[in-house]
Amino acid sequence: MCDYNWNDPYLTLYATIISAQRASKNQLKENFIDLRKYSGWNIVEVEKEKILSAVGSKASKIGQELHWNQYVYDIMNAKQIDYHAANKLKNQKKGSGKPLTLSDQHSYDRYWIEKFYHEPVTPILLAQDNKGKYREQIKNLEGVLAVDSSKSKTNKTDKDREHENLSKLFEVTGLLDTAGVWNTNHALTNALLKPFVTYCSKNKTKIEKWVNIDVRKDIFSKPVAQLNKFLHVCGLEIKKTKQYANGDQKIYEYMLDSNTLIEIMAIIETRRKHKLDIEIDETEVLWHLPD
Repeated sequence: MCDYNWNDPYLTLYATIISAQRASKNQLKENFIDLRKYSGWNIVEVEKEKILSAVGSKASKIGQELHWNQYVYDIMNAKQIDYHAANKLKNQKKGSGKPLTLSDQHSYDRYWIEKFYHEPVTPILLAQDNKGKYREQIKNLEGVLAVDSSKSKTNKTDKDREHENLSKLFEVTGLLDTAGVWNTNHALTNALLKPFVTYCSKNKTKIEKWVNIDVRKDIFSKPVAQLNKFLHVCGLEIKKTKQYANGDQKIYEYMLDSNTLIEIMAIIETRRKHKLDIEIDETEVLWHLPD
């Protein structure tokens, strides 16, 4: 892994192009219309059919619910398999490049969900897991809390750099200290987030490269929205806790959502304890299991 020169003009150009590409996707309809107009097309705006739109939205919602219910049914009723069977399916999937049968895929998914959370699957757990999105957030938070500043730059992976940058962003806000402890009593306002805004502006290229999240153009007026984007990567968020007036100006205070933090930290602690138990008893089969 090479060490990047953040003052390199080509890296800055690369980041600018990537940022522009993402911005164009954020306003896809408007940019597509502008492109067609520029190419000489005559654009005819079609008014929204409110009744048909409502029918379509309802049908889409029903379809999503049916799809989700089927997913829960499939995982709950999947055949339980052990590590060796799961690993065999994993190698089969990688080796052939072909998708597993539906029954094998459901068993495979069930195994890794239960192994990750160290508890049997339930409809509630599956809803929380959100098809693996929550697991990814948990792993990101574990990575942030395990940042090792003494690790050689040449040995750092892309994930290491992502977690390192996230850790620094959270430290700048005062929500996370250098010992990896979260402060749920730390109140934030737009004014108190100025150091965070300054840091994001100065390190825009690096943040967008490693965290893969754009630094907003309106970060100076909407720092909370930007911070929540970064926190969401780790399954966390700040919420408004107080509102008061300062002359003609309304001031909003935000704090880290303690309930969300407690919930995710409980899962991390469970995973840590199981890992310790595995390391202590070398006779366990699970000793050979990956995280």
